[in-house]
Order: sequence, then structure tokens, then C-alpha cells
Amino acid sequence: MASRVYVIELSSAAGRRRDQRIPWVYVGSSAREPAIRFAQHARGYRSSGIVKRFALRLRPDLYEDLPGSRGSRAAQAAEVERARELAGAGFVAHCDGTSY
Repeated sequence: MASRVYVIELSSAAGRRRDQRIPWVYVGSSAREPAIRFAQHARGYRSSGIVKRFALRLRPDLYEDLPGSRGSRAAQAAEVERARELAGAGFVAHCDGTSY
């Protein structure tokens, strides 16, 4: 089963932004479909505290271009890479306990 990277937009209460026009995001990966994983985060199931408190919506425009990954290590590497790419574009991207 392939794991997919997903991106969740967080509310402005998540923290100070570099640019007020660009939101904070959370980057994660899961073997589940992004919509199912988003619902799990909302319920608090294996959810990062920042996502449980501040999640607004999925941002498929920020992850649809990524292929699925075989194995959790490859998916985690893809998560970090996407978080760094988004940070380079002005987002504050939170991933695996780190904000980029």
C-alpha cells in the first residue's frame, strides 16, 4: 500500500506568520486517503496537537502533484521535502514536530 503526503491549512491562531497572506500548514503522510486522515486528525486520533487545535481544511493544491511512496521512510522523507519547499515559498510548514 502506498503512503501519500497531505497538507492541512491551519488557522491564524496557530502562530505568527512570515507573511499575513500565507497561512501556516501542516505536512503529513498516511496510507489512508487524505480526507480520511484529516477526519482522524479532527477527532484527535493520532493527531498532532497543532492540527487538532487549528486545522481548517485540506490543501490538495499543495500536495496533489506528489506521487505515492512505498514505505513509511520514503513518505516521511517526502513530507520533510515538501515542508521545506513550502517554507521556501513563504509558508510556515509544520512537519514531524519541526516548523520550517
